[in-house]
Amino acid sequence: MWERERFEREVQDLYAEREAPDDAYAALSSGRLAWKGASPEQLAFMRLTYDAQVRRYLDGRRLRFFDTPRDQLDEIESGQLLHRDIIPDCRALLAEARRKLAEDQVRGDADALSIKSFGVGNGYRSASEQLGLWQKYFPRYYNDTRARRLKAKGGEHGQEAADIAAEYISGWLSPPGFGNHVQGRAIDVFARMSTYRLSASSAHIPAWKKSWLHRWLVNNAGRHNFVPYAKEPWHWDHVSAKSVQPSKAPAQASSAAPASGATNAATLAWALAKGERDENKLTDIVFRGRHPELAGRVLTARDRGLVQEWRSIRDDIVRPYLANQAAQGRQQELPQAGLDRPPRLLGGLTREAWTPPGSRRRAALSYRFTDTDALWLARLLVGEAGGRNDADNQAVVWTLFNRYALFTHGVYPTFAQFIRAYSTVLQPVLRSWGAAQRHYRSTEFVRDPSGATYAHRGHPEIPQGQLRRHLELQARPWARLPEGARRLALEAMSGRIASPVGLASEFASTFIYYRQAHNQKPTDEQWRDFTERFARGKKWVWVGDRPSLNQKKNAFFIDARAAALPEGTVRVEPV
Repeated sequence: MWERERFEREVQDLYAEREAPDDAYAALSSGRLAWKGASPEQLAFMRLTYDAQVRRYLDGRRLRFFDTPRDQLDEIESGQLLHRDIIPDCRALLAEARRKLAEDQVRGDADALSIKSFGVGNGYRSASEQLGLWQKYFPRYYNDTRARRLKAKGGEHGQEAADIAAEYISGWLSPPGFGNHVQGRAIDVFARMSTYRLSASSAHIPAWKKSWLHRWLVNNAGRHNFVPYAKEPWHWDHVSAKSVQPSKAPAQASSAAPASGATNAATLAWALAKGERDENKLTDIVFRGRHPELAGRVLTARDRGLVQEWRSIRDDIVRPYLANQAAQGRQQELPQAGLDRPPRLLGGLTREAWTPPGSRRRAALSYRFTDTDALWLARLLVGEAGGRNDADNQAVVWTLFNRYALFTHGVYPTFAQFIRAYSTVLQPVLRSWGAAQRHYRSTEFVRDPSGATYAHRGHPEIPQGQLRRHLELQARPWARLPEGARRLALEAMSGRIASPVGLASEFASTFIYYRQAHNQKPTDEQWRDFTERFARGKKWVWVGDRPSLNQKKNAFFIDARAAALPEGTVRVEPV
């Protein structure tokens, strides 16, 4: 039996409107901001940026909350408050983590021994407190974005510059009234180490990612309904409207969806249990269940309120649920068929500490591949490289390993997330408006049900979407992928394949580029000269001839920032 009432109650709680008095809005207005020592122009820009960020959040992306009533909050520890609904989950999380830390310390685990204690450093944060933080950190964000703002139309303090700054700030800090801290549904953890304290500071991000506590939370917090925020390893959100699970079905249970006059919120839980993972389809299920009067009508630009509601369902219900599924390590899309199912833990991708030219030192990396990484790598090999296990595709795989280890691990917490963003065929929605422009009139093109366009790229006439065959590949289970793709993914992630291209992190079809530029095939000499000039223009270094590789198919390049590193800087260590 489905826990339908519980699920629908959680959904309704998420979307219950909170009427705020006019003075609540006034208390959070940009006119309250101050900037000591700033010029009048800088202060005006600060307020312009604040208003731009609030508009970003209100524009169909976020619900705005004001201070949570005190009777809905309880103390978790050390004076920190959380919403009473999540207190049990948080206490269970902390208790398990502390018990496991003690066990690992007894075993002599060096990382565990480096931690003296840990806890919740911040929980509920009022909107007025958030306003103070926004004001405190704005000068830093102002300096961080200066180079980009100087190139903006209207100058470094114009509206375009404010939009640039608002976008950047949104990656680090929500405006007052938004986010989970103001609802008491997020925690920032701290850890007292042997010689210092790990806290909510961007300067501590490398140390956080190497710590025992962060590693344990990544692997276990999902069981207690907490999910990570990629940019802040200390920040963990509690996921609401996500805890419905189907009870064990009777032997004669029907496989049909729960019967009702219209699709309702419980159908989302049913769809998830039946294996549906496409976020747009799941969002549409909930949205259409709320609005049967639409009868399948496609939303248009005139349906602004409905489009905002659709996006809120996607962002505040569907995406958190899917994130929670991933955090708990549920691998329902990896059936045990064909080759053995990938082990939950494969080899480890490691990178020695290094200092890129003109940048700060980067701490050593140790990342353990998972079965989810293997699944998406196999899908990439099918979509981008024909699914073959050959030398050329081994080189492509190692190029991706190098890029992730050297440059993008700080952006994407998992290798699977990195290649999904990197590969056109794995993107839920095409990131390139040019790619969408070439295909959106085709019957193969599946439009984003929200009606979103590439207006943010200056092309409101082009709808967002993805090709049907790409979406089908993204849903294809492990057993239905070619054996060559599965075998290559497993062997590479188990440390059985050495890099044939050293530290190359880029590849390109320079043979094709030459032919497109000159309308003829290049000779060997012409291709080599073109490839070397292409590399110089990109600030790359061509790896040169490599045995067994056909680089007229894909030429491989080392980013100039890593050119001086020894080839063994990035490795895959066996289990």
